[in-house]
Amino acid sequence: MPKPSWQRRPDDSEESEAEESDDASTETGTDEDTASTSEEEVARLMQRAERASSASEAGSNASWGRASNVAASLRASAAMQMPPPRTPGGAKRSKEQRTTYTFRRARSRLQAILESESAELFSRKSWWRDTGRSLGECWTATSQYTSLWKTAIQTIEGKHGSNVSLTLYFLRFALAMNLALCLVWLACTVVPFMIWPPTTFSWAIFRDYLPLQLLQGYGLHNTFLLYGGFNYALHEAAFPVDLTFPIAVCATFFVSLLVLLYVIHHRLQGVGDSAFVGQNQLFPFSTVVFTSWDFHLTDIAASRNLRSSIRNQLKEMVNDAALDDVVHTFRARALSFLGKAAGIVIVWPVLLGLTALATYEIVTHQEAISRVLGFAFASTLALSAVNIISSNLVYLAVAAERWHPKLQTNIASMKLISIKGIYVATLVYQLYRIQTTQTAPDLGMCIPPCQEVIIGLYLYRLILTNCLSINLVDLLITSVRKIIRMPAIYDSPSAIVTVVENQTLVWLGALYSPLLPVFGLLSNVIMFYTKLLLALVAYEPPHERYSVSRTSIMAYSLMLAGLLACSVPIAFELQLQRTRCGPHQGSSMVQAIVSAAQNGPSVLLSVLTWLVSPIVLGCLVVLLVFWLIVVQGQGSRFRREKVKLRAEFDSYRREMQAKARCTLPC
Repeated sequence: MPKPSWQRRPDDSEESEAEESDDASTETGTDEDTASTSEEEVARLMQRAERASSASEAGSNASWGRASNVAASLRASAAMQMPPPRTPGGAKRSKEQRTTYTFRRARSRLQAILESESAELFSRKSWWRDTGRSLGECWTATSQYTSLWKTAIQTIEGKHGSNVSLTLYFLRFALAMNLALCLVWLACTVVPFMIWPPTTFSWAIFRDYLPLQLLQGYGLHNTFLLYGGFNYALHEAAFPVDLTFPIAVCATFFVSLLVLLYVIHHRLQGVGDSAFVGQNQLFPFSTVVFTSWDFHLTDIAASRNLRSSIRNQLKEMVNDAALDDVVHTFRARALSFLGKAAGIVIVWPVLLGLTALATYEIVTHQEAISRVLGFAFASTLALSAVNIISSNLVYLAVAAERWHPKLQTNIASMKLISIKGIYVATLVYQLYRIQTTQTAPDLGMCIPPCQEVIIGLYLYRLILTNCLSINLVDLLITSVRKIIRMPAIYDSPSAIVTVVENQTLVWLGALYSPLLPVFGLLSNVIMFYTKLLLALVAYEPPHERYSVSRTSIMAYSLMLAGLLACSVPIAFELQLQRTRCGPHQGSSMVQAIVSAAQNGPSVLLSVLTWLVSPIVLGCLVVLLVFWLIVVQGQGSRFRREKVKLRAEFDSYRREMQAKARCTLPC
């Protein structure tokens, strides 16, 4: 008995055709005479349909649907051309025979339609399945290359040590924080500007200027890139831009502060990067090396990284013990002291003074430098050159002073942050003079009406110039060293201080350019992948290995110090009276918030008054100080336990050495 058409598979077509032909011959009783021309045509069509069916069975999923469509269409043609059954002697067909013939044709036609639709549906599903699988494989390959959370940092740690991996972890942290700041500024200022632009803005600006001119900042004075572009007339803005701007400023400061305090708190407690413990590939190999076998690593790359990290940490422990056991003579100690004193007392102040003087002169004559050299990035390129040269001189001076490897990183970082502080402080002072005196020092005349636009453009160009120049110089120096067969070693202090400097410029520049966090994020991404590529391909392992605790908070403390230093200009900008441009013409950001609170519900004014009350602020400060004292106490206890454990290991090592000497034959 043949199956119903809805229960058949495409593979059952031949069996169904055979059953139908048997039933038809039984019902109609056709004779066995020679087939007519129409019957031969039907037979040829059926043979072609059978060949198409066999081809669809042998093909792939994608070709199966096409072949099944061909077979179904051929069967439909055969059904339409099927001749009526013959009767013996050429007698007229009965009514039952005609009904049976019509039913057979209709059933064949319906079966062909169902098979065609099912084949088309199957081919569509298989196409979507193949396309989805291909896109998934492409996404997996891309994410393995672009992801910041995979095993690349652990691979670098196994090759270069924990000092380099800590720098990359810090870079990744800065990148994530800048991403959060980007979302804040885009949601509060840039996206509403694009939806409800002021009358002074026109999208035709981006067509009238060349891309290189737009990159240099020409024609962008009335756009969402700069604070001065938010020139909304009275009651023109469809959103309260005078409120969203100070909200974004305060959110930037407090989000950064809370994130940094949270990270420092965890590192003082000795947590470090242990948030990755529960995952197979993201394991902190240098933190708990031998106990990590309890987590049953099954990934080949993870086990290879673990083996490299075990060897690397053993080398660090051996070198630390060897450095501690070195006995220096009086002459060596005296020469070392004199070299350090000369570097700190003579070389270091001279370097600070020259950096401050060069920065002051460049910012003072920025317009003249740009006019002489012929492009807008001239003065910022000069500042980047001062930045790079001073950093390399600090690195050479610290290397010449020959500090202990553990102290050398901290001292180089402190010297670099000091010289960067002088550099940024001089820059901010000059920009403050431009904003308050409303004159350009190199021209001796009044500058354009909106000083915030001038400052925002300058900081925008400076961040882009620093990003490109620092990374290109790293690539160039490393390539030259590889060509002349000189070792290129990862400079962690310089990378850490560069990240802190970039983040400080982002915090300051967001006051004048709402899109500056986006360029800060771009700078972090470029620097991260540049350092990652060089560490994997070009940099060689350090000659003097030393262990760096994952609970080290120096880099995060430097960034926190930069944020606290930025609180002074942030408070100044919140209270500054604007007179010429921007959303606060004739008022300040604080006055806009107070006015909105007075015009709003009384509950909002009460809450705002309560929040700015000296009693509440004093209690918050006391709680914060108490929390920091508790955290510092926990960190001190952890450090004491660490020192005690190290002393026990040293005592055990000396006992084993003494026993080994006693057992050796004389």
